This record gives sequence, C-alpha cells and structure tokens, in this order.
Amino acid sequence: TSTDYEYIICDGKSTDKTVEIAQSYREKFEQKGIKYIVNSEKDNGIFDGMNKGIDLASGDYVYFLNAGDRLYSNGVIGEIINNVQTKSADVVYGNCIFVERRIGTLKRGDHSKLLEYMSISHPATLVRAELIKNNKFDTTFKIASDYNMMITLFKKGCEFFYVNITMSYFEMDGVSSKNIDALLEEQIAIKKRHGIEFDIKQLKKNAKKDKRRIKIKSIIPQKIWVLYSTKIKKKQVIK
Repeated sequence: TSTDYEYIICDGKSTDKTVEIAQSYREKFEQKGIKYIVNSEKDNGIFDGMNKGIDLASGDYVYFLNAGDRLYSNGVIGEIINNVQTKSADVVYGNCIFVERRIGTLKRGDHSKLLEYMSISHPATLVRAELIKNNKFDTTFKIASDYNMMITLFKKGCEFFYVNITMSYFEMDGVSSKNIDALLEEQIAIKKRHGIEFDIKQLKKNAKKDKRRIKIKSIIPQKIWVLYSTKIKKKQVIK
C-alpha cells in the first residue's frame, strides 16, 4: 500500500530465468512511481551480493528481504515508515515469523541480548543507509555476517529502536538453517573478534540440540507435524 521505497533485486548471474521474471514486473512498479532496479552479476556469496545492493541504495534506510522470505502484509512497509519517521534511530527492528514446514513461530526482537546471540531477525531489521554504507557485510563470514554487523553497530553505540510490528515471514530452509556446524564456527569467530566472553560448551550444546531438532522434524510426516503443531502447540499454519 506504500510507494515510498525503491526495490533493488540483486542476482548472482543466475541462469534459471530469475532475471527475466524479475524484469517482467518492472512496469508494475514504475507505474506506481517506484524505482525498480534489477542487478545481475557474479558475486562472492550471499553477503557480497547484499553489499552490491547497499551500493545501489539511495533511500534513508536499507532493508533486506531475501529469496524465500516475504513481507507480513501489504501495509507493513507503510507501518514501518510511519514509525521510522518519528525517530532518528540507526537500526529499526521488529518481529518476524519463522516458518518451518508451513508452521509459523513468532520471534520478537530484543537487541539487548545481541552479545549472547542473534536476537533480532535479519528480515525484520532496517539500518540507516549512511551507516550501513560505511559498515558493510564482512564477506569473510559466509553465514553469520549479519550477526557480525549487528554486534559491530551495537558496540559502536548506535541507537537501536524496537517497533512492535511483525515485518516478515522467514523460511527456515536457508544457508544458516542447513549448516549448523559452519554457523557455530562463525559465531565463535565473531565473538572472539569482538572480545565477547562465551561458554563454548554451551554453544556446542545448543548447536547439537539444533541439529537433533532438525533431524527429528525432517522424519515426521507433514500431516502429523501440522496436526501436532496446531492442536498441541497451538501454532499457525502459514499458506
């Protein structure tokens, strides 16, 4: 419902018709006066592609909605803008619904816990453009560079502002969800880089628990998984 944004699609020079499909929507956006950019070139991984998007951004804030994820509603951009306009925060974040096999779980952001773990959701976070252009993603981290960025901004004393808005759906089938061991290694490296004390045994225990959870859930038939999640856990089925 809002048109106060530009839409930048960064593609890693794919050959699966992604670019053609993206270009087919150009007229619909431009008719509404929305700047629409499709950039397709080789990159050095996910975060390098995101950095390319940062370079192209000309708005006040930068927000990432990655492949597979989607906005919570047609009005959510307008809601976010209304909140941002009344504040001067460096980082604005809200809530996100994590979707696993069509079952949604609401995750509320809380930046006060960032030194413990990634306590705000990437697809529910906006960063002031001027700030993120000077603090891009470190591409030496292939999975957890967003966590490294948030800790960097947090430790610099940047202002974080929470809005109680559900911004997006996050599909739990991406790189970080499928590479628990690699994610753990990067989390440890990030904490060491920033001089954050941590319990390595607890981190490994948590990673082991995540792998066990993913394995168990993968073998449960979909119908039983949905029935258990909705009837016992009272969770929402995401269409």
